[in-house]
Amino acid sequence: MPHIVVDIDSEVPAERVLAAATDFSEQRPSLWPNISREFWQLHDRGPNWADATEGSPSVWARERYEWADNRTV
Repeated sequence: MPHIVVDIDSEVPAERVLAAATDFSEQRPSLWPNISREFWQLHDRGPNWADATEGSPSVWARERYEWADNRTV
């Protein structure tokens, strides 16, 4: 299974970025404008992971997110 790591530098406080990255509520497409509501679907989630389909009409994917602590996703 592919494993992708992304490192982001931002002026936004880390807590806000992490809160948005781990927010799998119905507001996720509002937080991440490149996610179309049409393709957004949460399949399952646990205390430190989520399985969701996200994307746009041209590119979408079912992805599993995992975060081990309050610093990385």
